[in-house]
Amino acid sequence: MRYNDDGEPGGTAGMPMMEVIKARGVVNCCVVVTRYFGGVLLGAGCLVRAYTKGCAIALDAAQVVRASTIDGVHLEAESHARLARAVYQKLKDEKIVL
Repeated sequence: MRYNDDGEPGGTAGMPMMEVIKARGVVNCCVVVTRYFGGVLLGAGCLVRAYTKGCAIALDAAQVVRASTIDGVHLEAESHARLARAVYQKLKDEKIVL
């Protein structure tokens, strides 16, 4: 398993989200939480709560599906938003439903 705090103070984003994923017994997943407000105004404790709650909301909204494999796909983007759009477009082009 891997996680990334992506510029947030160490241990305030990736690890708390990973703990939510582990606690729910979820495997083979990717959870992305984007925060638009706060930064130093929130402080570390509130950042942890924000990312933990965001991850829990995403997992609550997700559906368990049977996994199938596809041949390798390589996507590159200079930002998370562009990568998300590239992934969405690839899934749409390949008619893959998640």
